[in-house]
Amino acid sequence: YVAVNGGTFDISGMSGAGASIKDLRGTGGSVVLGDKLLTITAAANGNSFGGVISGNGGVTLAAGVATLAGANTHSGTTTIASGAQLNLSGAGSLAGSDVAANGFFQLLNADASVRSFSGGGGSAFLNGYTLTIANGGSYAGQFNNGTLNLTGGTLTLTGNNSLNTIALNGGNLTLGDGGANGYLYGTNFVLGDGTLTIDKSDDWTVANIGGGAGNLVQAGSGILS
Repeated sequence: YVAVNGGTFDISGMSGAGASIKDLRGTGGSVVLGDKLLTITAAANGNSFGGVISGNGGVTLAAGVATLAGANTHSGTTTIASGAQLNLSGAGSLAGSDVAANGFFQLLNADASVRSFSGGGGSAFLNGYTLTIANGGSYAGQFNNGTLNLTGGTLTLTGNNSLNTIALNGGNLTLGDGGANGYLYGTNFVLGDGTLTIDKSDDWTVANIGGGAGNLVQAGSGILS
């Protein structure tokens, strides 16, 4: 494993695509990616990294449970493989990164931001906190128990989601892909300046819509009420 407790772990000058490590942990310091990919192969549950990951490169969590507690600035994709879990804790943020979540994603104890959020499955546990998404995405997994705050782009949801609130402060949230996929159970909507699009073949009732200048659009063949 690599422990960074105030120094710098720099893979930017390596030859090849990047580096693989078993685990990343430590109280602070920097991980400098450059344009390289850092792959974590077996993150150990209970450890965390409190420093900052920077650069144009990306991070792949291939297996295990990793916790990031720093305000990371890297702009490459953060990939969570099937079966792996990425937690954000405290100041933990991926505000400049597109998240590709095929495993599990969790907000442990605070709100957080990502650039976009996509994935073919898995679950995202918000635990009553707010996840801000700046540039949409396409997610077939399940968002649970918290608030999604969309500020830009198009976010398409095709999984069975259970969220407290969706706040559309820009961008477009599309529920469904023209078929019967995509559900939201017991969700309050705040339209803000965004658009809620229902693209489902089955009938759908939208309740609990709050104020704002946003729009509600029926794009599917089902009946919207």
